[in-house]
Amino acid sequence: MDKVLSTRLDERILAQLEEATRRLRISKKQFLEEAIELRAGGIAQGGFADVLASSAGAWAGRPGTTDQIIEEVRESSRGAFHQHWDETAHLDVPDRA
Repeated sequence: MDKVLSTRLDERILAQLEEATRRLRISKKQFLEEAIELRAGGIAQGGFADVLASSAGAWAGRPGTTDQIIEEVRESSRGAFHQHWDETAHLDVPDRA
């Protein structure tokens, strides 16, 4: 059952609320409910949500050493760069004279 909540908010906060709900295309009610649930969930876990603690285990199941993983990421990045470079190399760039 929904209840009515009345509160005073700074105009700056209200403007941010308006902008956020417009961009997200959600109601103010939904926005506030989600924000409260996120904040309350962080408190229930013994403090504010610690992003590092909650994601630190994400790398645990990856095969290979840290150095191997870093090299794979670098190679992938280099490959993407060279692919982009090859695709755009034919483009004429106007002189900035």
